[in-house]
Amino acid sequence: MVNSAITYDWSVDTDNTIQDLLPDRYTSTSGRPSPNFVVGRNLEAKAISHFKDNTWNWSYYTSRGVRCFLDFKILQGSNKSIDYNDVMDEAKLIIFSISWLSPDENLSATTTLFYLRFLKIISDFGGAELGLINALNSESFIKKVSKGISPHFITYLVSLYGKLNRIVHSVVDVKPPRKRLLDKLKKISYDHYTSHEQHPPVPSRIYLYLLAELNSIISEALDVKASLGKMITDLGENKLLGQTKSTQDKIFIKDGVPFGKRSYEPIWKVYVEKQGSNMVELINNYKISDRVSFTLYIRDLLDAINLSLLAYTGARKVEIFNLKEKCLVTKVINNKTVYLIEGETSKLNKGIVRRAVWVTSEDAAHACELAKVIAFGLYKFSGESGENKRLTPIGISRMIHQHREGRKGDIPTGAEGRLFNPNGIFGCKFRAMVVSEVDMKELALIDPFRDWPSHKKIKLGEPWPLTAHQFRRSLALYASKSGLVTLPALRRQLQHITDRMAAYYSNGNSSAINIIGGGNDFIDDYIDEQPLSQFASYVKNVLMSDERLFGGHGNWINKADGTQKQIILGDRQRLFEQFKNREKAYEVTLLGGCTSGLPCKEKAMKNIAACLDCTGSVIDPERLTRVINSQKALVNKLNPSSVEYRTEGADLKLMVQYQDRISGKGE
Repeated sequence: MVNSAITYDWSVDTDNTIQDLLPDRYTSTSGRPSPNFVVGRNLEAKAISHFKDNTWNWSYYTSRGVRCFLDFKILQGSNKSIDYNDVMDEAKLIIFSISWLSPDENLSATTTLFYLRFLKIISDFGGAELGLINALNSESFIKKVSKGISPHFITYLVSLYGKLNRIVHSVVDVKPPRKRLLDKLKKISYDHYTSHEQHPPVPSRIYLYLLAELNSIISEALDVKASLGKMITDLGENKLLGQTKSTQDKIFIKDGVPFGKRSYEPIWKVYVEKQGSNMVELINNYKISDRVSFTLYIRDLLDAINLSLLAYTGARKVEIFNLKEKCLVTKVINNKTVYLIEGETSKLNKGIVRRAVWVTSEDAAHACELAKVIAFGLYKFSGESGENKRLTPIGISRMIHQHREGRKGDIPTGAEGRLFNPNGIFGCKFRAMVVSEVDMKELALIDPFRDWPSHKKIKLGEPWPLTAHQFRRSLALYASKSGLVTLPALRRQLQHITDRMAAYYSNGNSSAINIIGGGNDFIDDYIDEQPLSQFASYVKNVLMSDERLFGGHGNWINKADGTQKQIILGDRQRLFEQFKNREKAYEVTLLGGCTSGLPCKEKAMKNIAACLDCTGSVIDPERLTRVINSQKALVNKLNPSSVEYRTEGADLKLMVQYQDRISGKGE
């Protein structure tokens, strides 16, 4: 009996679903793919990559044309005894297998790229000598590798074994290791992805400093936005403008302009002075001495814009990178102005692009405004057309600095990969974010189960290692009203976005249904972060408080001369699990805190005094004193014959009586 052939389509997720534009189909009876098997086409259906090529161009299959090249040449090494062509060939077969033959859910083009990077690690670990397929089949090799690579890449190893093992018509003979070793690898992978240690939040002191510096950088640029936009356009359209006379002569010679017909443009200093005193001051402050340093300033300014949008939205880096010029939307919800950033995401959607919306603040709106000024100037002379182009353009130096005598290469932009340049125009500001003892103590409070002093990247006395993922977690953690943020300035900074998020995501809001259906999963992260935030706040404000606490829960905590505190502190892991499972809750209140976790009608009616006798209350004597003083000031301003005077006066009387009782005066 002859088995009928089965045809496999290229199964990488893409918005491009026109069959003629996709790579070739594979027939199960074909054996290994032929050298001329087409693995990539462009939008004209022309073959641009074949199996035999050492670079596969999949840029036309990514969201919004983000460049994606599977460069198998990264597997090449310096060992002359190894035929790296064989290594690359095996890597192609493995990538081909998971992209065409795997029955699993489709990967995106960019995710497939990470599997190639994983194979590079296997190769460097000795897999090149053995051959990649032999290495993956060697348990002794895998045991060695598993001890030397990060848990992140072990997840790729486990995933790769699963995908290859489920293929029916395989072109590579890779078998997973025996159950005991595979289970061990799976546990490492599982622990990595279920751990809350992946991305540390930025300590609140550093977070506040960073937000303040970003706001300052963007504000000072907005103050001269008209001049800034004009300079970008002028310099882009005129390659002579701002150059020294000798450089202009070199350009004339290169262009074949005779000496008598040369018309010179103003040199840099003269040109800048024509832009006004405010622009001159900014140029001097950052020591922008020529066209090159101006290009660097614009590049680093776009970095600051992207950082600000990361900080105030909770979006991922690639989602910020793909924002368009018209991404900012303003709405009025519950009598509050809400700023929304509209964009796209492919996260948690198998690589398929879907609409996403992020609630943000006025600071992010300012960042968008500045980005549009820069983008307008760059696009005006670059020749790029079309509606709603990218908010932060790429290739800044190619657009602005058309002539750089004596310099080679292009200046990379933040939009093309890096978060910010520590040695750039604003580098000194970022290098000033040095980790202190206070920061380490705060990290230990937020996550007491992590060995912070031994952290590989976070070092006392060194600059904070900022990453894009940290913004998302920090915003989710600090924007809550758990009381974890003690810095008044940071509370004020985040209060706006917190209130607007509450308004936008409130139950029954039709916009909230839209946002969740539109693919924004930051609100899920925001909700998931609440138990950790509440746990850290409870430990800090209740268990580690030096003050004697009162109220229903406060009195219970103080039982047996504080022994109860020590019992709970002694088993923080159990306490954390209780918060994580939402068996416990904690929220800071005007009088101290609340551990109830249940809806409170008294709070909704702003009945502060009701907390005094609540079984879940934590009354802080110092906070009680402050509230009493504020209440006295309020009552003194009211008309003694009014209902408000009697109501507020009754609350004041209850709080004073409670204060007398706990201080011993009422006995």
